[in-house]
Amino acid sequence: MNKTLGIFVVVVVIILGGFLLFRSGQDISPVDGGNAEVTGETNGSAIDTPTPAADKVTHVLDQKQSSLTWYAERIVGASHTGTVHIKSGNLTSNASGFTGGAFVIDMTTITESNSTQLFLTHEKSNDFFGVEQFPESTFVITSIESKGSGTYQVTGNLTIRDITNKISFPATATGDGDVVSVSADFTIDRTEWDIIFDSGSIFKTLGDKAIKDDVEFSLELVFTVAA
Repeated sequence: MNKTLGIFVVVVVIILGGFLLFRSGQDISPVDGGNAEVTGETNGSAIDTPTPAADKVTHVLDQKQSSLTWYAERIVGASHTGTVHIKSGNLTSNASGFTGGAFVIDMTTITESNSTQLFLTHEKSNDFFGVEQFPESTFVITSIESKGSGTYQVTGNLTIRDITNKISFPATATGDGDVVSVSADFTIDRTEWDIIFDSGSIFKTLGDKAIKDDVEFSLELVFTVAA
């Protein structure tokens, strides 16, 4: 009995000694507040780590390849068209699609197809855009709803002459992840931004000489992914 007990004690001592020797050869780092990163395998199975949320992607406007065209006309008589330079712009997206965007429009750059200086001077005056006091207009996208097949409904806040109104219009987008082209046409009622010169809805006596309240815009935009 004593001999058996002695053998058992010896075996336990050998096993315990081997275990301590094995442990002493390892570099054991203290656990930092329970936030240690766990990697590797346990029992032959990989330990899953959380997948980070998809990063936001910013698509920057290529100013040289983009354009904003406008068109306005009187009820009877002259019509005018021209362009305005988009100073800066971007779209944002993630794995789910486009999420937002913002644009700055340089109103001092407004042009007219016939380069009629008298018309342009009047257009930049306080009767219309008042570019000296309000040199920039902005458009901030609040939602982009996918309609399928590359079509979207874009909604946002358009600020002209320091007056902001909500607008919404359809747009189409084509391209791959690096270059995206966007096309859109929309119309605004200029009187909502206090541009009332020769407005038939404001000055009823103008008749056919009035300038239509609706101003049409056409967008052709190209974006590249920010570096």
